[in-house]
Amino acid sequence: MTLDYQGQEIDIGGAYETKVNNKNRTDWISIPVDFSKIKKIEVEGIVMDVISPEELIEYKQHLDGKHQLEDIEAIKIYLKHEK
Repeated sequence: MTLDYQGQEIDIGGAYETKVNNKNRTDWISIPVDFSKIKKIEVEGIVMDVISPEELIEYKQHLDGKHQLEDIEAIKIYLKHEK
């Protein structure tokens, strides 16, 4: 499911058996979440579990679309400033 929060798209999905279709739309790829890398963030008073930026990059590399490449670059910039 994708939410639009003030113009920002937020994907919400399963954690245990997440599968995405590959770029060629020929196979389903399993992408389980590594819970040891989960980050807890607070959004408007609600604490949420969020996958690590590194896992998000790995996930998005399996998807097609220009926005995925833009997201990956933005995450890499975030990681440079985070360290």
